[in-house]
Amino acid sequence: MRISVITPSYNQAIYLEKTIQSVISQGYDDLEYILIDGGSTDGSLEIIKKYEGYFTFWVSEKDNGQSHAINKGFEKATGDIITWLNSDDQLMPNALNSIAKEFEKDTNKEVFVVHGKTILFGENMQDKEFGASQTDFVERSLAGLPFPQPSSFFRKELIENYGFLKQDFHFGMDYEFFVPVFLNEKSIYVDDIFSKYLYHTESKSLTQQSGFARDYAKVFSKVLRSFEQSNAPNHREIVKQTISKFRELGFYTEGKDIFEIKNSFTAKQLHLSFCYNLLNQLIFYYEAIETKDKKEQFQSWQQVKKITSYLVQNESDFVTKHPEIQQVYKRSKFLNPTIMSLLRRVKKVL
Repeated sequence: MRISVITPSYNQAIYLEKTIQSVISQGYDDLEYILIDGGSTDGSLEIIKKYEGYFTFWVSEKDNGQSHAINKGFEKATGDIITWLNSDDQLMPNALNSIAKEFEKDTNKEVFVVHGKTILFGENMQDKEFGASQTDFVERSLAGLPFPQPSSFFRKELIENYGFLKQDFHFGMDYEFFVPVFLNEKSIYVDDIFSKYLYHTESKSLTQQSGFARDYAKVFSKVLRSFEQSNAPNHREIVKQTISKFRELGFYTEGKDIFEIKNSFTAKQLHLSFCYNLLNQLIFYYEAIETKDKKEQFQSWQQVKKITSYLVQNESDFVTKHPEIQQVYKRSKFLNPTIMSLLRRVKKVL
């Protein structure tokens, strides 16, 4: 069983070598390693050439961003199983052998995605294990990416059936990419650690959180449109109400594109997915308050106030299960963005 690993990279020389080493040291016999560099000027090219004998394909040329780079890798990939590993993340030892065994168990090829846990690590922080919550997993999977992407592996049929990453998404492209699996196919969680996820101040995940929130709102708008146009009668009323609420909050994006839906969902699940999408956005905007850009800080603070106010006033059962929402609500009600930013750095809630 061939496994294709794609590493997109741009000016990440400080981290790139460890990423490469974590892949080529796997000892997996049928590995296809593809590296797509965006024309780095920081010494990355020297590192790539040092290991070029391990790559099935590599290129260093200007591209249109991370999604475009990964898609270029998809075009070259011939593996039965595929993943991408960013150039500041790492695979854990023996991850590929473990993944291959999981897919080999699935003789009928019903499982499209296998995902596990990752270790969050970085300077001035303790290592922390992170994986998909098994509580409300279905609802979380419709509302955002429920698992750490570096620890997810998928069959090539996912690309063949549902297409590449959408390049107009620069932050939530993995959420948009995996949603069809949860709407139509099967995924499984494995209680193993497959990767290490580096958390640092230069990472896109840390510095542009409001971008993630906006992309998550766009993707969930597409999810809602998809249910709106489905034929299931139990969807109609709840979807109508949810779209109305999402539009009133200023998060709904109009459009004509939809996802195919084969799996069954209840009205309760769709409503809960709406709450989880708001929670996801809240987390992103709350983290964005730490930015030094005063305009973005203020705008993120306003979004935090709006989301927490809505949830506290309208979704009391959900807030009871997630008490951190109430804490952030009180902070946003009585504190200005600057003080909230300082307090968040000292004592994080979300």
